[in-house]
Amino acid sequence: MRPGTDEIYVAVGDRVMRLVRSPSTTLVTYAGSGAPVDMGVLDGTLGGATFGLNVGLAIAPADRMYVAEVLGPRLRRIDMTAGTVTTLAGTGVEGFMDGDGAQAQFHEPVSVASDGMGTLYVADEYNHCVRAVNVATGVVSTYAGSCGANSGYVPFDDGTRAVARFPRPIGVTWYRGTLYVSDQSGVRAISGDLVVHVDPARSRQAGGSLLWHPGQITFRGCEMIVADFEGHRIARVTQ
Repeated sequence: MRPGTDEIYVAVGDRVMRLVRSPSTTLVTYAGSGAPVDMGVLDGTLGGATFGLNVGLAIAPADRMYVAEVLGPRLRRIDMTAGTVTTLAGTGVEGFMDGDGAQAQFHEPVSVASDGMGTLYVADEYNHCVRAVNVATGVVSTYAGSCGANSGYVPFDDGTRAVARFPRPIGVTWYRGTLYVSDQSGVRAISGDLVVHVDPARSRQAGGSLLWHPGQITFRGCEMIVADFEGHRIARVTQ
């Protein structure tokens, strides 16, 4: 939701961004021409820009929206005041590479969160790690996990950011100075340099979570709301 407004923005994976104004339930196109991705991804005006498979978004200070695309993986930026779309990071080719945004690579960036202080965090699902992006420069770095482990078994170790492992992270959110990440093992909290599990009753076989595969995360007050997409439910976790 756009702060200070009744506007809700939705990334629905159909090459456009949608907008609904409460209390209406009618979705209208906000950005994207809807052109097939095989015609290329174009920056430009809201109506002229094209998107790949857009699945995650975050609204940050300075009236900026950031959109994660998994098909032709990129991170796009929408200037909501000027009405323009640009590419912040990603070559559009699946892979792993840190560095300048024009050379950086992702492997299915499915979710993005802003800390409100100039850094974006990206759940890079099939690189099995969390990436950080500087919004001023577009520089991409590895924030947590061992990136590039895109085949075989990936453990779900806690510990420091450098040693922790994230099997298929798909949700990230920033709340009160802590980054929360969901993956196949449950919900993790990253505070400073430490990564720990925070979901309750981790009693499933092999130490897994009662959340079968938590996805997107948000907070309502002190309650964490989790979309458990393999459990086919919305779960509420009280901190």
